[in-house]
Amino acid sequence: MSLQGVFLQYSGIFCLTFRGAKSSINLWSTESEVSILSPRTGRPKKDNPKNVSIKVRFEEDMNNALIAYCDKHNVTKAEAIRRGLKLLLSEQK
Repeated sequence: MSLQGVFLQYSGIFCLTFRGAKSSINLWSTESEVSILSPRTGRPKKDNPKNVSIKVRFEEDMNNALIAYCDKHNVTKAEAIRRGLKLLLSEQK
């Protein structure tokens, strides 16, 4: 089902309309009620988001070792690789 939302204001009264294929829903509210609604939805932004994706190719034995490490330490493959890189970088100092 596809909904299409329309927001209209009539002299201090607000109407939010959702239209589907066979029906529509009208939500009416006064200005004071609308002003307390949160303007943002969804998850909060992270301080240090992981927004870079890298693809890595491994030999099968290296992949099996990675899977074994992840199972033993209960971490994801990405977290195990991050830990390994942090360890390498700390050794360079």
